[in-house]
Amino acid sequence: MSETDTSLEDFAEGMKLLGEKDLNSAAERFEKVIAETDGRHLRDRARQFLAMCRSHLSQDESVEDLFLAAVLKKNDGQLDEAMRLCEQDGSDDEKFVYLKASIEALAGKGEKALLLLEKAIKSEPKNRVHAFHDPDFQSLRGQEGFTALINPPQSGSSSSSAGSSAGASPAADPSAAGSPIS
Repeated sequence: MSETDTSLEDFAEGMKLLGEKDLNSAAERFEKVIAETDGRHLRDRARQFLAMCRSHLSQDESVEDLFLAAVLKKNDGQLDEAMRLCEQDGSDDEKFVYLKASIEALAGKGEKALLLLEKAIKSEPKNRVHAFHDPDFQSLRGQEGFTALINPPQSGSSSSSAGSSAGASPAADPSAAGSPIS
């Protein structure tokens, strides 16, 4: 097998990995092609795809960096700056929505916090458990809206006893005790 054949195989593998969104592995293949091929056109094409991989990887890192920066600002008590960083993301990513809810709760904006927390829980039900344990929501504890959000929905039961099926008493249903952890 010639060096050109190997470089073409590496390039094809890089393209396959790129299609699978395995950007780190694709970038490695394109770097190998650039280092080993004598073909100018193949090297130029590999450089283009390597640049694309690196661009996408840096965008992913910048979102994580933005989230981490917002968490650090919140923890330092810089709530306005933390919220600005969350809103800079501009997405409805559940982790940013949850963080915004905790910032609003710390800022004493209970209604906004509850609306955002509800959205975060709908996006990721595990946020219900996180909120139950999160001290950032201390100001909301005891409020009916918060209690309703952190308690899991009662599956298969209704609010009136007349609509309950026979034998399904709250005492027989451990979830009826209101534990927020399912």
